[in-house]
Amino acid sequence: MGGEKMYCSKCGRQNPDGQRFCQYCGAPLAAPAGREFPDRRTPGKKVKKQSFRMKPVYWILIAEIALAAVGIFFGIRLLGERFSARRVVEVYAQALEERDWGTAYDCLNMEGETGLSREEYIAAQEAAAPVQIEQSTVSEVSDAASDYWREVSRQMGITWEESAQDDSVEMEIRSLVNGDMQSRTVTVIPVGKKWFFFDEWKIVPYNMYGEEVEIRIPKNASLIMNGTELDTSALEHAGENSEDSGYDSYILPHVFYGGYQIQILQEGMETWSRLVEYSGGSSDFDFSDVYLMPTQETVDTLLGQYGEISQAYFTAAMSGESFQTLEAYFTREALEEGSIENEFDEVRENTYSSSEGNGCLAVEISAMEGRAVSPEEYYDARPGDVVLDITGTVTTTNVYGSSGPRETSEETRWQACFRREDNAWKLLAM
Repeated sequence: MGGEKMYCSKCGRQNPDGQRFCQYCGAPLAAPAGREFPDRRTPGKKVKKQSFRMKPVYWILIAEIALAAVGIFFGIRLLGERFSARRVVEVYAQALEERDWGTAYDCLNMEGETGLSREEYIAAQEAAAPVQIEQSTVSEVSDAASDYWREVSRQMGITWEESAQDDSVEMEIRSLVNGDMQSRTVTVIPVGKKWFFFDEWKIVPYNMYGEEVEIRIPKNASLIMNGTELDTSALEHAGENSEDSGYDSYILPHVFYGGYQIQILQEGMETWSRLVEYSGGSSDFDFSDVYLMPTQETVDTLLGQYGEISQAYFTAAMSGESFQTLEAYFTREALEEGSIENEFDEVRENTYSSSEGNGCLAVEISAMEGRAVSPEEYYDARPGDVVLDITGTVTTTNVYGSSGPRETSEETRWQACFRREDNAWKLLAM
């Protein structure tokens, strides 16, 4: 029995019975009415519905994303603690214990116009007397305690920073300082952002430096503070610095509390040194009572100069010259005071007079030796002067009537005071 013919509805050609697709054009063939194409699946097996199964790689990806999210969450929390106000104070307290002054400075809010550098802070702390700090703990100050410290600051004249009024945090540091338990309160303020997520906190450095600090040094001297020479040309003068005072006074805008190895230098003088512990005292940097001592080279030079001046002094008097020929050897103060000129006139009056037949014919000074003494011991001296205690032999030739010239020698002692004026040493008194 022949099968039913199958014609393609697309190309119209005849296909063998049972074909599902046209063997000429590939179009699907419609089954005759009442027939279905045979099920080619294995007989007797039930057909299961297909279900979606996720590949293992996707599960791994989801797990990694979840772990990353957890890591980011805890990372943000940990970094937030690292940049917290408490953590900054803890780092600062630990730095003080370890004398790590660079780290301590980095915890301070030194932005602004104080001009206090990291190097200055480190130098001031290293030069200070060592303090043993240990067992430091940090805690947040209560509101009541915060108000107390604000009031203390107000009474002490400390300006509370405007930025510290709203979002500041007060922290207390308790430490054993040289064996005694001490506490101090620091104010911490946000100064910016870290990676746009976290506040960056810094400690307000009030009560850590002085402002408008007056400093006095001998005239014509240089000041070295912890190895750095002070540029006095850039500083404001404190009041009027008269020539008579013997010192210059300047204003330092800011100075860290701490230690300062002070050196005062002046040409021809020995270097004067002292360690100053500065903690806000108004007279800590007052060196107006410093009397510099000359070097041996200066002593020798001025001793020779004094011999030349003395010889010129007596020679001029013996020859009847005017005192004006000697004025270049003396300070303006000595010339204005007039006693040296009066003494010169007396010597000139005692010279030999041929009409009277007596008087001094000559004066010669020899075998001079001298040593420096502190200007503090000389009533008219001031800081920067050089006072010499001099001994020598004075030989005079005198004529008394008809007895003829007679030579006498005697040991003599002088105190000569030299002062630097117009870039030269001149005599204040002889």
